[in-house]
Amino acid sequence: MPIVRVASPKGGAGKTTLAAAIGVGLRKIGWRVLALDCDRQNALRLHFELDSDDLPGIANDRGEGRDWTELVVEAPSGVFVIPFGSVAGRDTVRLSAHIGQNPGYVRRQLTPFFEYRDLAIVVDMPPGPSVYDAEIDPLSDLDVVVLLADAMSLALLPRLRRGDFGADNPSRRPTQTGYVLNQIEPRRRLCRDVLALAHEVLGETLFGTVHHDEAVAEAVACQLTVFDYAPDSVAAHDMAAVANRVHDSLAPAA
Repeated sequence: MPIVRVASPKGGAGKTTLAAAIGVGLRKIGWRVLALDCDRQNALRLHFELDSDDLPGIANDRGEGRDWTELVVEAPSGVFVIPFGSVAGRDTVRLSAHIGQNPGYVRRQLTPFFEYRDLAIVVDMPPGPSVYDAEIDPLSDLDVVVLLADAMSLALLPRLRRGDFGADNPSRRPTQTGYVLNQIEPRRRLCRDVLALAHEVLGETLFGTVHHDEAVAEAVACQLTVFDYAPDSVAAHDMAAVANRVHDSLAPAA
């Protein structure tokens, strides 16, 4: 049962959109997929036609000790989803404090899912470092880091490769890392330069690039992934290629 962590050092890079696309892409390949939302925006569900704010998530009812298996919702795409939950900021802080004070909490909640060898868990992480890093680090088989094709993301690459944005976790397992450049616009010279340098710096760890495509924004507005909204679009082709790279990387873990 491999775990894929989808992360970004800063918000606005399209991390949640790509996490949802990887989930649906793996489902189409043949995996059973559980998409886990650890981002307080609680937006992952919106890509799976699960728009109700009443859906409980990991931040709801923490005091009652609710098992995460009770939070699973099956989306029309066939992906199983555990939302973060629509909660106030203080409840988010309480959950983070609870996790920080109870090491291994996330692992214990995920243990019931470990018996399903054909199940891939795709985790939508909060942007930047968080308490979830220390929990997911020992479990992750693959980290997918989403960057924009801009000068700022390129400037962050050396620090990313040194692990400056991760948790200082001595129990971190050796984990594959793949990078995805999002919202590529080939007509822009800066974008072309960033892409060329990324190929040079990242080499085989560059899992793919996703072109800027209006179909992605339209799909989000319809609460769908681009696979379901515009399967023949350029972005759908790009995201399918990323999902295939993820699948190839997970084969040994499975």
